Amino acid sequence: MRIKRIFPLDLVKRIYGLAFPVIVEYLMTSLYTLIDTFFVAKLGVPDVAGLSGGGYAAWLFWVPGFMLTTGVMVLIAQSLGAGKRKLAEEIYGEALILALLISLPITFLGVSVAEQFIKIIVVSPEVSIKGTQYLLARFTGLPAMYLFFTIGAALRGAKDTKTPMIIGVLGNIFNIVLDPILIFGLFGAPKMGVFGAGLASSISFYFTLLLYLLLAVNGRLIILPKMKMLSSSTLRKILYLGLPLSVERVLMSILMVTYISMIARFGSTSLAAHQIGLRIESLVFMPGIAFRVATATLVGHEIGARNISKAKEVINAAAKLSLLFMSVTGFSLAAISRYVPRFFIENEAVCSLSTIYLILAGTSEPGLGLFFALAGAFHGAGNTILPVTVGIFSNITMRIGLGWTLGKYCELGAIGMWMGMFFDVYLRSIILYFIYKRKYEKFVKILV
Repeated sequence: MRIKRIFPLDLVKRIYGLAFPVIVEYLMTSLYTLIDTFFVAKLGVPDVAGLSGGGYAAWLFWVPGFMLTTGVMVLIAQSLGAGKRKLAEEIYGEALILALLISLPITFLGVSVAEQFIKIIVVSPEVSIKGTQYLLARFTGLPAMYLFFTIGAALRGAKDTKTPMIIGVLGNIFNIVLDPILIFGLFGAPKMGVFGAGLASSISFYFTLLLYLLLAVNGRLIILPKMKMLSSSTLRKILYLGLPLSVERVLMSILMVTYISMIARFGSTSLAAHQIGLRIESLVFMPGIAFRVATATLVGHEIGARNISKAKEVINAAAKLSLLFMSVTGFSLAAISRYVPRFFIENEAVCSLSTIYLILAGTSEPGLGLFFALAGAFHGAGNTILPVTVGIFSNITMRIGLGWTLGKYCELGAIGMWMGMFFDVYLRSIILYFIYKRKYEKFVKILV
């Protein structure tokens, strides 16, 4: 009975039922570039370097697409929670139009500046050519990617996370099959190299749209779009929710580059240890992102229904569940931190430093889990500005400010920078927790 009071089983099932498919879906989406890298690595170092530079450049052009996802998800969740299904369908249709209106100009702009843009990132002429090829290929799929993000967000807002997961898995399988055919010219296809890798990923996104269309025609989707002209009201609401998150992604990218450049000042061993540790940790914090999505969806429905007390029950359960889940995974990572880096590199100095990174990162995961759940709570309540502001403030003061102080002036090197990361995670979670406990209702914005 005590466990049921702490973790109401009905809420646990709803939260976990939404979160688990999101974990798989996000993993599948992140695998596109990893799969490309796996096959391109067989072509040579310049090709891999070009793919890396082109992939980073492409990511910057994806940011406006990310802007749509949270806005669409929250608006549809609140609309359905309020019993306004027709409005939810209209918002969905308008969001698809907006995705095309944003992606098509960005595609044409990207194609026209791709070569010059890559030269800013990459110095080597050979690598620059490869990077441009990959970037141009990815631009051919940009409209499909924006639509893919938007459809997935709409379904998640309607409490369906399983369908985007299944579509994501099938899209990746298609990409795995198509990659070697286009890269190496198998079965009579022309050998395209790096361009083929990018083209395979782009075609795979169009393939996922075809799958969504087939499901829609056969009445297998929980919500269908009602096409109508984009209204200024819907546009304002999507921008209100999504723009802060897009700005956050850009600023966080700048802050991350700054943070990594600081670590690089302590030597190549420190930088290598950081990169290896970060890759390992990325697999651990992905569930936290899934809990954020699940919390935002469920809270959005309750806020739409004007039931703030029920929304807070969802938040409390989600925060505890995310905290518990991330604590288990985080401390497990810290426990095996001595052994995991050796799968990636044999250098003892790098392994030793990576172990310290993983201990600090692993023990910070509980704070990250709490932050993600609370961020989802505010997203679902129609407020994305607060979590973004708290995150940026904490990053600048702790991760960069305190980290550099400990690293350089206290002579702790990269370990000092990682301690700054540790305190950053807990500061942002504590700030957001106190705001939630004391003033959550003041930040609720009913948008429908």
